[in-house]
Amino acid sequence: MDVARELRDDERTALIPVVAFSALPGIGESGWLQEAGFAGFLRKPIDVVAFPEQVRRYCRLTGT
Repeated sequence: MDVARELRDDERTALIPVVAFSALPGIGESGWLQEAGFAGFLRKPIDVVAFPEQVRRYCRLTGT
């Protein structure tokens, strides 16, 4: 969370979407990740087929 906050607060990196990864149940539903500065959440284990499109989707949020 500290890294996401630091990236968001620095004008050089503020537009980089930071995505949380976790295997903990329920961690992505509460909304605190967005409040902490995360652009989104992906559950572990990742789906290796879907993962590239998920990354592209987050990159499109900022036009990167």
